[in-house]
Amino acid sequence: MKRILVLSRYDNLAASARQRFQLYEDALKEQGFILVHKPLFSNSYLKKLFSRQKINPLVVIFAYIKRFFVILYAGKYDRVWLQYESFPYLPAFTEKLLPSFNKHIVCDYDDAIFHKYDDWGNFLIKKILGKKLDTVISNAQFVICGNEYIETWARRLSSNTIIIPTVVSCQRYEKIIKKESPLINLGWIGSPATWCYVEPYLDLIEKLTKEYNFKFLAIGSGITLDSGTFTFRDWSEDSEISDLSEIDIGIMPLPNDKWANGKCGYKIIQYMASSIPVVASPVGVNSKLISHNENGFLASTNDDWKNYIIKLVKNVELRKSIGVAAKKNIQTFYSLESQHKRVTSIFNSISK
Repeated sequence: MKRILVLSRYDNLAASARQRFQLYEDALKEQGFILVHKPLFSNSYLKKLFSRQKINPLVVIFAYIKRFFVILYAGKYDRVWLQYESFPYLPAFTEKLLPSFNKHIVCDYDDAIFHKYDDWGNFLIKKILGKKLDTVISNAQFVICGNEYIETWARRLSSNTIIIPTVVSCQRYEKIIKKESPLINLGWIGSPATWCYVEPYLDLIEKLTKEYNFKFLAIGSGITLDSGTFTFRDWSEDSEISDLSEIDIGIMPLPNDKWANGKCGYKIIQYMASSIPVVASPVGVNSKLISHNENGFLASTNDDWKNYIIKLVKNVELRKSIGVAAKKNIQTFYSLESQHKRVTSIFNSISK
């Protein structure tokens, strides 16, 4: 069996680690590959990050030192699957270490992480790190991009780019059994890092819940205190499918900025795979995932959000028909079953 060293940013508590790497484990194993996961940061680190606890700088330093020694032994592996970069926020020359030990690198980007260097922060970050990731992709044999926005960036320096959307295993979502409830649940699933996108709409949602007698369920927001018709629930992999079964209408608001344009629409994909009709902002890949008025709704203004939510709340048959069309879309284009051969072909094409 050939071994692939997976250098992800976080361990499996992060959706990107689960959906971009671990999800393909069985398919790659059938092709003779074993994934060896060496995340930079552990789940305990991520839990503290999500709960906004103070991170001990020594933990970060230790993680970087550990990553350094992992890279020193990267030559023992047949391939390397690198998420984003080896050493976040360190200068570009540190990214030359990995290819000096193993040149068979496949990079993976499911976020516009490059904007943290070329668009965010102060002058020094832009000056010193603005083109840091150019070093990473120029040393990679393949660059996997979550959407067209990211691929446009990567194609400047790599001719071997490929778009692999974030996907879900439809077999897992077949287990969803809709939970009947006297009240409809408008719902959102995500992490504390993305909850900020929902906050501007909370007043509108609260007003609508009272006027049209439905509830709002937030999964993974980092908030645990319920309030009136609002229910907040911690996310866990074990309860994720059960929690999704309680949602009747899913939402994914996003601002129209550079970072949001690099998003891969994982929330929408989860809703659709669960036959949940979705209302989302027409930003980035959202507009590709959703065919407006066919398998979901795209809302640009507050009035749009209000009208489409009300429309779905009041019409059970519309919710069902939109949900059926949504699930078919995922099965065809955004499922593990539709993409795993493309991923395995990348690693098979690299000879060593």
